[in-house]
Amino acid sequence: MGDYIYRTHISGNYFVDVADSHPEEDPEPIMVWRFGKAVGDTNLSSFGAWLFRTHDLSQVINQTFHRTRALYDLGSLRTVSGDQENFHENARAWLPGVQLMVDRLANGMFIAAHGGNNGESHNHNDVGDFIIYQDGDPVIIDVGSGTYTAKTFSAGRYDLWFNTSAYHNLPTIAGRQQKAGAGYAATHVSYSKENERTSLGMNIEKVYAAESGIKVWRRMFSVTGDKILITDSFSSVRPLTPLTQSLMTICATDISHPGTIIFTTLHGHKVAMQYSDDWQVTKEPIPLVTEEDQGFKQTWHDQPITRILLTYRATPTNGSFQYIFSLKDRTAGSEK
Repeated sequence: MGDYIYRTHISGNYFVDVADSHPEEDPEPIMVWRFGKAVGDTNLSSFGAWLFRTHDLSQVINQTFHRTRALYDLGSLRTVSGDQENFHENARAWLPGVQLMVDRLANGMFIAAHGGNNGESHNHNDVGDFIIYQDGDPVIIDVGSGTYTAKTFSAGRYDLWFNTSAYHNLPTIAGRQQKAGAGYAATHVSYSKENERTSLGMNIEKVYAAESGIKVWRRMFSVTGDKILITDSFSSVRPLTPLTQSLMTICATDISHPGTIIFTTLHGHKVAMQYSDDWQVTKEPIPLVTEEDQGFKQTWHDQPITRILLTYRATPTNGSFQYIFSLKDRTAGSEK
């Protein structure tokens, strides 16, 4: 449990967010440090010490209802303030219990991807989803959860757009989205790492309704050198039409060049995604109008959320396609 905190850390207050979690969190530094010391995990205690050094002193003690914890934190204040342990971000992580992969590239790119099932606590229908950051800036995002209302935990939970697979970074196959329930799960999940190459593969056909006609949908995430590759291979008993792929982002996006989408982050970092000319690309802003939507304004600091939609031009029964993410050189205009 303690390891999860630093192994899913991206940068600053950004952490890997899955299902109802939020992209930004603010762990209590001294509590994290104490946890690491208690279990003998120097990575966790050094992360807590790093959090302590990067927070204002007035923010490191919980001032709300955790009064006992606040007393323990105050008792450790002097010790943690003198702790000079150096925290080093993990380059890779694999958490088999939740089938979550994390990988940090030398050029500042970051990816997290996961399998799992659609019956988890606070579930979103998101098996096979992924996020990408560049130098700590969000590029491809999981939007997270909106404002909790009665509808959030009612029979209408999956009428909320942000809980559905169509608004995660996933395909919608033959017009059908992923289904909710523990039986809708990734199968044949495999993770490997060798030198500079990391890969996570899974079959996600069983999370879609049988009526879609899918026999196999193999999704593979590969990190090699300075690129992130996402490959989908599939076969079906009937043509998969319509077939779309969603990408969620808060970046400024340029879709004017066929075969390439350019994402520009808040701090001007540019990431290119290459795709085949078999796709037609459109984009749409997400209007935040309902009561449940209002939390996203705070979550993403009033940055507009955009869904990019790739629509397959053909009507295939089998095939494969690939998306390649790479860092774009702002001065030379080329991808790294």
